[in-house]
Amino acid sequence: MAEVHSIFESRGMGEFYIQVSYSFCAKTLEDNCETVSQWYFDKNSETVKKTAKALKDERKVFMPNHIAKIQKEFCEHLINICNSEKLKKLLQGDSVKSYIAKCVKLSLLMNATDPPLVMKCESDTEKRTAGRDLYNKDMFKEYTTRGKYFDFCTWPVLFLHENGPILSKGVAQGVNDPDVKDMGKAETWFRLKF
Repeated sequence: MAEVHSIFESRGMGEFYIQVSYSFCAKTLEDNCETVSQWYFDKNSETVKKTAKALKDERKVFMPNHIAKIQKEFCEHLINICNSEKLKKLLQGDSVKSYIAKCVKLSLLMNATDPPLVMKCESDTEKRTAGRDLYNKDMFKEYTTRGKYFDFCTWPVLFLHENGPILSKGVAQGVNDPDVKDMGKAETWFRLKF
């Protein structure tokens, strides 16, 4: 996995896979719930909330049965959004597929809880300076370099729910230079479309 991480980081991918898999899984589960709601729920019924809660609780139990299917769908999605033929080939390597499969499994399980766990990989924008954001040690552990300013995220912060307490700090690179001249140099190898 260290080999995979170094390949990702060298291309500016960092936390991309876990963030995109999280969004992909959230949308997949949301679409599924919406379909069930439209077909089987009378929104004016008093039992809708109880039934919806019961379905969400059961979803957690049966989620492992669907992981392989969602992993396959997500890999296809990644290949479709990738602009680079070299990276498309990389995405089909065994170690990368294994890493992506683990990202999808985690993402599905985090989104299957009610309320879902929340991931964020951004610095504290309330502490923004004219250039980079200040490094927030309450939310992140240092990656390889300490610094007063936030450079990039390698693993997201995990919250119990939206606006909830932190379950696990993220990992981010610090930098002492507040200038943003080096930001945005990462290769753009994908085109997002949700």
